[in-house]
Amino acid sequence: MDKKLGICLIGVGFVGEVHAEEYQNFKDKINLFLCDQNKSRVQEFAEKFHAKGWFTDYKEALEQDDIAAVDICLPHNLHAEVAVNAAKSGKHISLEKPMATTLKEADLIIEEAKKAGVTLMVAENYHFEPSVLKAKELIETGVIGKIFLIEAVSMNYWAPPTWRRNKAATGGGALIDRGVHMIDYLFNLGGEVDYVQAALIHHEVVREMEGEDTVIALLKYKSGASGSLVVSWGILNPPPMPWLSVCGDHGAIYEVPGRRLGFRRPPRLELTAELNVYSNKVEEYNIRGGKIIELQPNNPFKEELSDFINCISTGKTPKMTGEIARKDLEIIHAIYRSAETSRPVKLKQKSEGFK
Repeated sequence: MDKKLGICLIGVGFVGEVHAEEYQNFKDKINLFLCDQNKSRVQEFAEKFHAKGWFTDYKEALEQDDIAAVDICLPHNLHAEVAVNAAKSGKHISLEKPMATTLKEADLIIEEAKKAGVTLMVAENYHFEPSVLKAKELIETGVIGKIFLIEAVSMNYWAPPTWRRNKAATGGGALIDRGVHMIDYLFNLGGEVDYVQAALIHHEVVREMEGEDTVIALLKYKSGASGSLVVSWGILNPPPMPWLSVCGDHGAIYEVPGRRLGFRRPPRLELTAELNVYSNKVEEYNIRGGKIIELQPNNPFKEELSDFINCISTGKTPKMTGEIARKDLEIIHAIYRSAETSRPVKLKQKSEGFK
């Protein structure tokens, strides 16, 4: 009897291909199945990635006893339907970010996964980035003191392809699609958010898409700290800026601009970064000169999939839970509401499962 874990990757678009590539690191632990409505594409990928089997209907995949889990890499508006049916079929679930387009859908996914007793992980690869992991460690050990400001910035030019141009399919625009990563930075490092205020949401440059191309928002944490978010796909020649910076009353942490490695073909992702760390509390990071920490490259996709496989095997809670992803989504929707009303929007629910 084959004791490997059967995982069916549903959706073999760009991100699905990245996942399929990374699953090759776990050949000794899993049997990979593929599912996509595009028959020729799924057949091609099944051969390329040595899949155990392939399907064009995800419901057929859910009926297979040798498939224990699904990895959903579909347009955002399809996440809830497939995830709920997977849970009802007793399958463990990895779900690409954002976990859903609405909070009602997110709540339903979480509820059905709990009811079925299956693992639910949201594949937010930025939760596993070397820079955010090291920054979190430094914050928690008190190197820069009490945090009063966290900034997350992502600026470039990109006209998204295919379904990602469609507002109904994505649930919005750059904020919910790209900005969800930066929101996870802000929530991961700063904790519970009290309220948000949208400073700017507009659609001026990337006219190929229906949703917004640029977002600026402010966050107020329950700790009293502040956060700022800048996300744009409309910057034609973006300046080099750190994606992440954290300021405390005894120092600061920020990424050195331009030290990231990104996607390449074949689609893999390895990220490295350098952090500048300053502290008047710890001599190693003396405020007069500080210290540059060069972080070892890692592959966040590989890390998240490794965590998913491990949690299924051991019963442990994923590092990126549905509850954390639900909070990211709540912050996003609060920013959208703030933009509509021109008023601050208070967040209502306390998250569960935050690590």
